Amino acid sequence: MDKIKLLFNLNNSVFGFSHSILRIIRFPKEIKTRKIRNLNTELIRYKKSDRCYIIGLGPSLKDVNFAKLDGDIIATNRYYRFDSDGVYKPTFYCIVDKAFFIGGAKDDLKKILLQYPDTCFVLNGQYAPAIRKQFPEIRHGYYSFMWNGAMSSKKKLDFTHILPAVNNVVHSGIMLGLYCGYKEIILLGCDFNSFASSKMAHCYADANNARVLPMDYELYCYSLAAHCHNEFQKYADAQGVKILNATKSSLIDSYPFDDRLMEKIYF
Repeated sequence: MDKIKLLFNLNNSVFGFSHSILRIIRFPKEIKTRKIRNLNTELIRYKKSDRCYIIGLGPSLKDVNFAKLDGDIIATNRYYRFDSDGVYKPTFYCIVDKAFFIGGAKDDLKKILLQYPDTCFVLNGQYAPAIRKQFPEIRHGYYSFMWNGAMSSKKKLDFTHILPAVNNVVHSGIMLGLYCGYKEIILLGCDFNSFASSKMAHCYADANNARVLPMDYELYCYSLAAHCHNEFQKYADAQGVKILNATKSSLIDSYPFDDRLMEKIYF
C-alpha cells in the first residue's frame, strides 16, 4: 500500500478510536438522551417527496432556479440569507455549528426561526438544553447526536441512535436524507472548493469573508470530508438510494453528476 494512503488510513483509524473512547465517556449522556433521540422517528412524517435537495451555500447556488426544484429541500446554516424573502421554504433545516446555539451566531438562529416557523429543524443534540432554554419558539425541533466515530458505510444511520461524527453540516443533511428514506438525494451549492480562493465565498453577500483556516489544516479537513462522501456513496448504493451531485464545478467526485438535471435547474 502507498505510504501516503497508509498514513491517511491510520489518521482515520485514530479518529475512529478516539471517538470510541469518547463514546464510553459519554455513555451516561447516551442513556440520558434516549427519550430525545426516540422522538426522531417523527422526522419521516415531514417527508413529502421521494426526492430531496441538500442545499450547501457555495457561490454556484446563485445560478440555481429554485422554481425548477421538484422535491423537498434540506437547508443548512445561513440558507435564510440566500432565501431572504422566504419564498423557498425548506422541509428540513440542519444546523450543527455550536456558534448558532451558544456563540456569536445566535441572532442568525432567531431570524431563521422567525422566517421559517413551520419548518422541521434538526439541531446539534450536544446543545439541546441551551437550545430549549434560549429558543422556546422552536415548534418542530429535533436533535441529532454525533460521536459514534468516523462515518463508515457499515454503520447504520439511525437518528434514534448515536450517529457518526461527520465533518460538516452537508454531511448531516445527507444522513438525514438517508434516514428519512429518500430515493434520490441531490446536492446543490456544494462547491467544495473554498480552499482555492484567498477569500471565503458564499451564495449570499458577507462583509467579513476572510479565510480563517491555514491552508494545510483546511486541506486536511477537506480530505476527511471527501472520504466521508465516499462512505456515503457506498452506504447509498447498499440501500438502493441515488445520491447525485448537481452542483456546477463541484470538486466532490464521490457521486455521479447529472448533466440533464443541471441543464434543467440552472438559469
